[in-house]
Amino acid sequence: MTIPTPGLQLVVEECYSCSVLFGLPADFRKNRLSDKRDWYCPNGHEQHYVGKTDAEKLKESERLRASAEEEARIMAARLAEAAREAERLRRRTAAGVCPCCNRSFVQLARHMKTKHPDHVEKPPTPPRKRKTP
Repeated sequence: MTIPTPGLQLVVEECYSCSVLFGLPADFRKNRLSDKRDWYCPNGHEQHYVGKTDAEKLKESERLRASAEEEARIMAARLAEAAREAERLRRRTAAGVCPCCNRSFVQLARHMKTKHPDHVEKPPTPPRKRKTP
């Protein structure tokens, strides 16, 4: 006969091999989930938990989030640099300096049309950055 122990919480488990249902103390189950050590069902079949714990999943998701934020920061910096370079070239072109050969021309529009017809004078405007809440 088993005497009920106040405060003892049992978690029902099922053996993967013999399908017998049995109870595990909640603390024991919590420890085995975190340390992945072997334990046995009442019929002697070796058991262990596989997969990542909630703490491991949380840590990995935080690492992935931080990595994505860093990648976004790097890409934003590259985009800003490209925009600055495009604006610099646009200003130089407006001042009469050819962006392809760095020569000054009075009639730059005519020069660009005849000497560099495949050159796009002003690239499309990059999309505006959204503010995150």
